[in-house]
Amino acid sequence: MSSPFGQDGLSAAERSRAQFDWYVQTRRKAQLEELMASAGAAVRKIDSWVVGTILAERADNKLATWTGAPAPNEEPVHEVMINLTSGRAMARGGAVPKAERARAIDVRRAEADIALRGIRTEFERRGIEIQEEFWLTHSVLATLTSSEVLAIAARDDVGSIMSNKLRHTETLDVSRPRIRADVVVPAGTTGAGISVAIVDTGVDGAHPALAGVVGPQQDVTGTAVNRDDRGHGTHCAGIVASQDATFRGIAPGAAIIDIRIMDTTGSSSPAWATAGLTAAATSGADIASNSWGFSHRDGAWFCPSGNCVLCTAADNLVNLGVVVVAASGNEGVDFWGDYATKIRCPGNARNVVTVGATDDADVIADFSSHGTTPDGRPKPDVAAPGVAIASTRAAGTGNPAAVVAPGIINKSGTSMSTPHVAGVAALMLDKNDTVAPGTVKTLIVTTTPGPIPIVWYGRVDARAAVDATPSPP
Repeated sequence: MSSPFGQDGLSAAERSRAQFDWYVQTRRKAQLEELMASAGAAVRKIDSWVVGTILAERADNKLATWTGAPAPNEEPVHEVMINLTSGRAMARGGAVPKAERARAIDVRRAEADIALRGIRTEFERRGIEIQEEFWLTHSVLATLTSSEVLAIAARDDVGSIMSNKLRHTETLDVSRPRIRADVVVPAGTTGAGISVAIVDTGVDGAHPALAGVVGPQQDVTGTAVNRDDRGHGTHCAGIVASQDATFRGIAPGAAIIDIRIMDTTGSSSPAWATAGLTAAATSGADIASNSWGFSHRDGAWFCPSGNCVLCTAADNLVNLGVVVVAASGNEGVDFWGDYATKIRCPGNARNVVTVGATDDADVIADFSSHGTTPDGRPKPDVAAPGVAIASTRAAGTGNPAAVVAPGIINKSGTSMSTPHVAGVAALMLDKNDTVAPGTVKTLIVTTTPGPIPIVWYGRVDARAAVDATPSPP
């Protein structure tokens, strides 16, 4: 990898960020090579945070040997998700109809139970407690010592081991007519009968514009606050289904399923995120809207081929008949070099609809992340309005200067673009709820007005997507 230090055309801030990213990626490569020299190629399955801790521990032990100081009494431990390669198999099949989802979930649970028997046996032999199992991805959550991490990584059935550390994940009056949703809803297509899971910070179900729209909160974080402390999820829910006369949602007839995967700082863990996507499967959602993602920047996440646990969960959710929509991320302003690290996960997943952001002039927002992915796939798939979007404000949240009307606030980001596309998908399924997720994605992508300048994808067109949706038999 070449250093960015001599590149022209970058501001001081951009150059500083480029240099830091170059350092992080170069350091990760060096760390892997150092650990592989003693522990073998299985180290590539382990994420950089865990690898870095193991190497730091070894350095401390070497220092103790050189200085004669006592070595640490105990190995450091790592709370990690161990993800089996068998978890990817589900994503390769076709999506099941919603009427068959309950049976398919039972089958998937049984398959996961069989797949996890080997790892359970080894953990029992080693005296390791499994804290949680995830049938959607064939994963387990456990706390391991460094030597145990290296031993488990060497198993043939293990695909990856990821630190379960918390990571920061957050990323209408004008935008509805911009995407022509305003001419679909008056014609009677409103998203009625369609459920959209907002997998996010929670939703303020007491907001007047969301009255009667939001079901009980499913909080996978265990904090059980039953509210939205950040305002992020509430804003996204309003973009989908707000009942406000002026700031109306894209699919005002849709129902919102509230799934909370973030704490009060807007952070989540791989375990919480996977549990949230699993909850979307079991709650009867037709669509899962994910205005969040784990970033590759600074070595925080690593997904070279769309096979990480988050992408596996998202693709497997599609296999269960759920349309999954995900934000591309807000790393577009980092101009240096490696676009392949800019799409956040689960936006890297193959079968999800990954969404970038446009402004009111149909120009790509400067913050909107674009790929390709690390393995060369074009992402995002489509764009939608994401600059200064006015939508529902959770009580007591947000910058007061951004409030544009009582209970309504402006926000920007691919987080705002994502529920626009989720709302369009709800309109399409209102017309025909038997359309498979893959077809929904294809129609959304192929009915845009055309590629936006400088990128290969277009801005979503609700009217065209609904018109192209086949009528039910």
